[in-house]
Amino acid sequence: MANKNKLVRLKVLDGCFRNKFRRYTLEDLINECSEALEEYEGVYKGISKRSVQEDMKDMRSGKFGYEAPIVCEEGYYFYSDRSFSITNTPLTKEDYEAIRSSLAVLEQFSELGQLEALRQVEEKLQRVLSTKKGDARSYIQFEKTEYPAAEKWLSRLLGHTRAQQGLTLSYQPYSYEAPADFPTFPLLLKEYNGRWFLIGYNHTYNSQQNFALDRIIAIKQNNALVAPEHAEELLSQFKHLIGVSVPATGIETVIFRITPSRRKYIETKPLHSSQRLLDDANCIFELKIGVNVELKARLMSFGSELVVLEPEHLKESMRTSYAESLNSYNAEAEQKLLPQ
Repeated sequence: MANKNKLVRLKVLDGCFRNKFRRYTLEDLINECSEALEEYEGVYKGISKRSVQEDMKDMRSGKFGYEAPIVCEEGYYFYSDRSFSITNTPLTKEDYEAIRSSLAVLEQFSELGQLEALRQVEEKLQRVLSTKKGDARSYIQFEKTEYPAAEKWLSRLLGHTRAQQGLTLSYQPYSYEAPADFPTFPLLLKEYNGRWFLIGYNHTYNSQQNFALDRIIAIKQNNALVAPEHAEELLSQFKHLIGVSVPATGIETVIFRITPSRRKYIETKPLHSSQRLLDDANCIFELKIGVNVELKARLMSFGSELVVLEPEHLKESMRTSYAESLNSYNAEAEQKLLPQ
């Protein structure tokens, strides 16, 4: 609240110093700020002389990106340049460099198709500040996958999702020999493990559907579809998941043990935001999470260094998968031992 109060005071002082028809003493400035804060907070508290003096000092200092030309003559305070205003302060070259660096980071996610407007703003800033393009080399990189098959749909689907417009997708699952039409209401676009998905709702089956963008053939707007009444409830599920698959079992408690050598790894890079330590001595952790194929794959990526203790159905599924994998390796080894 203190910072907001200061912003209110600075705005009031700026207006007083710019006023061409009235001059203000220090007492006048204190009264103006007190009245503005009373209107802002609904309670009259009064402002100290020191607060207003500190505000003027800060406005002159350049600490906020400007040096206000405040002068005092015969006990009255005003701007020597009445055209000056703290709200009209242009961006500095340092501000521009900060924006350019941020844009360079965003460029790595250009498949979103939302950066053209930002590039135009950057060009305008270059002209206004007379800056050169500068070093284009990136000093920060993100692990990411190119999305050639998904790029052409991402920006368009984002627009439909924001506008809450129903769609009919021509879509070809891997198990289909030809594309089929899928009416769906778009709820969310989500990237997971190098692939973009559209999370939609099918009114016919009253269920959520996931569509990999690289398998979409065509998109048509379908105005007959409306948002499901429980859209927010559907979306809230995803904070309890790894990936995009919503399990029928809902949210469960998963307990696992990890080797001491890998413990620091998952402590510094948790498997999920719900992760917490249960048993310090035995390196046992807990998750509150939906048990889906993505979670299972993440757990299995630790191999023998991680053992699931609960729930029993996940523990058994992991055991079965490891047994099948071992059988495959044994069969391969036996095949090599056979006479050629």
